[in-house]
Amino acid sequence: MAFDIDALITRGIAVAKQKVATVMVPVDHYMVIDRDQSGPILAEEPVIRDAIVEDESIEVIENDGTSSMTSSKLTFLEPVPVDDGDQFVLPDGRSGQVAKRGGLMRADGTRFYSEVWLGKRNVR
Repeated sequence: MAFDIDALITRGIAVAKQKVATVMVPVDHYMVIDRDQSGPILAEEPVIRDAIVEDESIEVIENDGTSSMTSSKLTFLEPVPVDDGDQFVLPDGRSGQVAKRGGLMRADGTRFYSEVWLGKRNVR
């Protein structure tokens, strides 16, 4: 008997999404639409996404040795395209840059769901 792991995980995430709907909050996601010499250019209007928001402070060390301290972790129970230059604004007005991205991956490299840690870049 073979299991379709992707289908099983997808169903599990759908059940989880229903169970935690009351703790999910809307966050504003300002996506990168272009870049110029000064950095990312963000969309003027955000995409509103429901997320589980947790206060979480971890240090993220980049490949170049710079580090970031995170302040919040956002969990989207769906795959969300996130660029390192994107900005998120939480319901309480706090905002942050993307310090780290994650989420459970399928064999084809796409995500079942997305996690985003917000923080400040270049601590070191």
